[in-house]
Amino acid sequence: FNSDAKVHVINSSPDLWGNWSPKEAIDAAEQHNVWSTGRHHLYPTTDQPAMDLPNGMGEAALDLATRVILPSIASAFDTSLERLHFKDMFLAKYEPTGQSGLGRHTDGSAFSFNMLLSDPKLDFEG
Repeated sequence: FNSDAKVHVINSSPDLWGNWSPKEAIDAAEQHNVWSTGRHHLYPTTDQPAMDLPNGMGEAALDLATRVILPSIASAFDTSLERLHFKDMFLAKYEPTGQSGLGRHTDGSAFSFNMLLSDPKLDFEG
């Protein structure tokens, strides 16, 4: 864990999302229902690869990440967009009766991003 790491919070407008919808992505992941706990050995998550999502959501996720997220990372960290690529892009599932979170850790990439798909006003208590 690197406590000196630079962190940026980037907000984007849903107008930029194209065919991507957080709710539809969650629905597609639940419909696909191929959750794994063995893809990340040091910090396992209950997850599935974004590209495996059905109903066009996998392609929409990659499109959003390529058009919006990678350029945002390049700008925020003053690095060349051409240097950036996806090593792994997945949807992690956290729930009170299953995996409820993930401890502090360092990812295996120079840059990483998290995108909240849940609705904070509807899906959380406390």
